[in-house]
Amino acid sequence: MLTLVDSKQREQRRVFWRDIPQLSPHRVILSNTDDERFAGLPVLPRAYVRIAGTRGVEYVPVGLLDTDQVMALWFEHGRRQAV
Repeated sequence: MLTLVDSKQREQRRVFWRDIPQLSPHRVILSNTDDERFAGLPVLPRAYVRIAGTRGVEYVPVGLLDTDQVMALWFEHGRRQAV
C-alpha cells in the first residue's frame, strides 16, 4: 500500500482546500502507472499533510479526491484558462 505525504512549512496546524487537489492527482497517477515499482500497489484514499513549524512537526490526515473529481477539476481549470 502507498500512502501519500506532502510537506508544508506553516506556523498553524492547518490544511487548506488547495492542498487536497494538489495531492489527489498523485493518487490517480500512481493508481494507473505501469512503473514496475508502483504498478498494482493500492494507493490509500487518505494522505497526510506534514506541517513543519516552530512548534514542531505534525501529520494531518486528509481525504483525497477520487479520479472523477480530479478529472472534473482538471477540465474546469482548462475551461477557465481558455476564456
